[in-house]
Formats: sequence, structure tokens, C-alpha cells
Amino acid sequence: MNWGYKLMTVFVLFVLGILVMVYKASQFSSELVTTGYYEKELVYQNQIDAMNRSAALNEAVTVSYNGKYLIVKFPDMFRGVEIVADVELYCPSDKRQDRHFSQKTQFAGLELVVTDLQPAKYYVNVNWYQNDDHYFDKIELIWP
Repeated sequence: MNWGYKLMTVFVLFVLGILVMVYKASQFSSELVTTGYYEKELVYQNQIDAMNRSAALNEAVTVSYNGKYLIVKFPDMFRGVEIVADVELYCPSDKRQDRHFSQKTQFAGLELVVTDLQPAKYYVNVNWYQNDDHYFDKIELIWP
């Protein structure tokens, strides 16, 4: 085989390699992290204020999982006061695992039934309101 055939073979293999990479890249899901990303960015200052308000409390919101329930515990100073909470279970690696709950409580805690989730890293975003005060906590949770 002379050098012309060798050059042509290298060129054809290179082109085939590029085509395989293009095919594999087209099969990859390239969705944004969240839907409505740009709209959420515009109102992010409200969330920063809520995070600062939450950080100023004596106790933090805690989240735990006991096998069936996601338990969200609010500071004891809010026991007996109505709390409206939006809890988002956000999985950065798989959008299909995301869950959203909205509930009211006066017991400074919530027990949310959570089933059929895959083991992964989750962020529990807790938006909660007490009267006109807005609080926000983001807690990392490694699902077993």
C-alpha cells in the first residue's frame, strides 16, 4: 500500500470518528437545569432576602428521611403559628425525580410521603411563609 492509500485511510477514519461523536452528542439530553431559568433569575433578590431572614433565626430548618417520610422541622419558635410551606425536592441529575409539595402546618414540622425515588443527591428547597415574612432554606440530602 503506498502513501496515498494510507493518507486516505487515515482521513476516512477521522471523518467516521467525527460522525460517531456527532451522533453520540445528538443523543445526549441537553436540557436546562430548571425550566423558566431566566424568569427565576430576575426575582432572585427576593430569594436572597428570604435566605438572609432564615439565616438570622436562632434555629435552622432541618430535613431528614426515615424510609418513607421526608420530615421537615421548622424552628420551635414557630410552634403553634400557621406556616405555609412549599417544599421542592430537586434532583440535579434527573428532572424526572423532582417532587413538589405545598402544605400548611401549625406544628412546626411536616411529614411528606415520598415514594419511588431513586438513590441520588437531592436539594430540598423549602420556601416557607409565616404571616407576611418569607423564609427560604436549601438543604442537601443524599437519598439512600
